Amino acid sequence: MVDKPEEAVAQMAEASLTNEALKEWENRIGLSLRVSNIFNSTVSFEAIRNFANGIGDANPLYLDIEYGKRTRYDAMVAPPSWPYSVFPTWVLQRLPGIHADHSANDWRFYKPIYMNDKITPECYFLGFDVKRSKFAGKTAFEYQRADYRNQRGELVASVYVMLVRYERQTAKKTGKYDAIQILHPWTEEELEKVDEDVLAEEIRGSEPRYWEDVNVGDKLQPVVKGRLDKQI
Repeated sequence: MVDKPEEAVAQMAEASLTNEALKEWENRIGLSLRVSNIFNSTVSFEAIRNFANGIGDANPLYLDIEYGKRTRYDAMVAPPSWPYSVFPTWVLQRLPGIHADHSANDWRFYKPIYMNDKITPECYFLGFDVKRSKFAGKTAFEYQRADYRNQRGELVASVYVMLVRYERQTAKKTGKYDAIQILHPWTEEELEKVDEDVLAEEIRGSEPRYWEDVNVGDKLQPVVKGRLDKQI
């Protein structure tokens, strides 16, 4: 028994990815996981607008109710990535003390998410693979799927998720990424260029770019978002 919180934290940090734990984990494959961390579930005007502004998306389809009424959707809709604000796509399950990195998402979008919809997430454990990496040695690649349904029970989006589970102490000992500089040392010239590129975004809105309008060698206007580091 661990009496002190600091001892419990130390034990968690030294946890190992044992074959016994993985065998027990294997019995959970196929389970529907309990989703408790739900954030935005009601698709309000403010929720859509704030999300779009937060990711730097200036598309009026996500910001202007009247504009939305003039589109093929007949209403304002949420950005495709808006389900992230409902539920972050995965549930942390079992393997206590084993670190989890949210590594990859593969999305499918089926229906628009309209203002005043109510979105409910579901999450399922699909399985895992065990591999070895230079970064953390014995590593489990965990797979989940999250479904998002509206108030009519219609599937509006689903996402296949990969989490990388590894031992903290092993990753720390290898020190593979210790030399990486986390924050870029921005110069004033670079900052000005970022601002210029952000403001130069081409807003096409209801003007689709058709296949026959694109020629070999054409250059597309880049979409720049930033900066997103702690120096802002």
